[in-house]
Amino acid sequence: MKLAQTSLFDPDIYICRRIPVLKREYQPTQNALLVIEVADTSLRRDRDVKAVDYAAAGLPELWIVDLGARVTIVMRQHGAGGFGPSRSIRFEDALSPLFAPALSVTIADLE
Repeated sequence: MKLAQTSLFDPDIYICRRIPVLKREYQPTQNALLVIEVADTSLRRDRDVKAVDYAAAGLPELWIVDLGARVTIVMRQHGAGGFGPSRSIRFEDALSPLFAPALSVTIADLE
């Protein structure tokens, strides 16, 4: 994933593939498998601005944890056009990331 130099995105959590390069040259957001944004007051920006840029950069999966509604909005790549339709998963329900479908996590367990 490569974001524009002017992007001021600092994901709350990201999981990236390990690439053997010099530490000073490593840019995790360019190798992200999953980005998780935790949203309270930032929900609109995370969903309407950041998600568009993440999709354009080729991020395979974005989770937006909506603290107010107690749901996680799951967005996944759907071809060259960016993210497909999003799904809202309750905090109590299990989530599995695309890069590790056998892994199951609930946001409620992390609270």
